[in-house]
Amino acid sequence: MHVLAEREGKIYGAVTIDGPGDFAPPFYGALFSCLIWDHEGSLMDEQRSAIARALLESGCRSVVCGGEKSEAWHDAVDLEFVQRHLEDAPEVSEAMHVMTTRHDGESADDVARRGEWVR
Repeated sequence: MHVLAEREGKIYGAVTIDGPGDFAPPFYGALFSCLIWDHEGSLMDEQRSAIARALLESGCRSVVCGGEKSEAWHDAVDLEFVQRHLEDAPEVSEAMHVMTTRHDGESADDVARRGEWVR
C-alpha cells in the first residue's frame, strides 16, 4: 500500500491491483473503508467477487464504488456480504453491516472529495 497521507489518526492509502491474487489486507485486522475505482472494467464477475470477499474478510466495513462497472462492484460486495451472513442471527449480521454505494458517471475527484467513504 502506498500511503498518501496520515491525518487525525487515519491513514489514507492507495493500492493498485490487476486481479484477486494481487490483493493483500491493508490494515491487518483493523476495520477500514475502501474506495474502489475501476479504470478499465476488465475484470470478470468471479474476480470482482473474489476481491469483494477478500475485502470483507480483511475488515472492510464501507465500500464506495466508482469508475467502470461500479454497479457490478457494488453488487459483488453486497452479494458476498449476504452469502457470508445469510445464516447469522439478525444481531450478528447487523453488527457486521457493510455500507456500499456506487457512483456511476461521477469523476474520481468528485467521489473522493465527498468523503462519505472515510470513517
